[in-house]
Amino acid sequence: MPACAIVIGGKLNGLGVCRSLARGGVVNYVVDRCRSEAGMWSRHARPVVAHDLEGTPLLDCLLDLQAQLKQRPFLVITDEMAVLTISEHRKLLTNKFCLRLPPVTRSSCCTTKLAFTSLR
Repeated sequence: MPACAIVIGGKLNGLGVCRSLARGGVVNYVVDRCRSEAGMWSRHARPVVAHDLEGTPLLDCLLDLQAQLKQRPFLVITDEMAVLTISEHRKLLTNKFCLRLPPVTRSSCCTTKLAFTSLR
């Protein structure tokens, strides 16, 4: 079975990730709330529409998709708000997905410019 990735966010960053991974033979699922995003229309993507890219709707979508795939795909997060949800629920997701994240405190401070600049 080929490697599998779930790209969260179908805007231009998600499209670029999807194209790059496809060159390496990775099967890509792009999750977004809007079917009209560029990444959702890529010939390299299998689009998945979620009710939202944060909170319980995102988690439900990811867990449902992982159950259908019957493997442990890796997550590529290109949406800022999705980073917070994934980071906050990392214990739930770690056994189902391959992912690498900084500590929760570091993830949360990267969502505002003021908090980010205080990292110095």
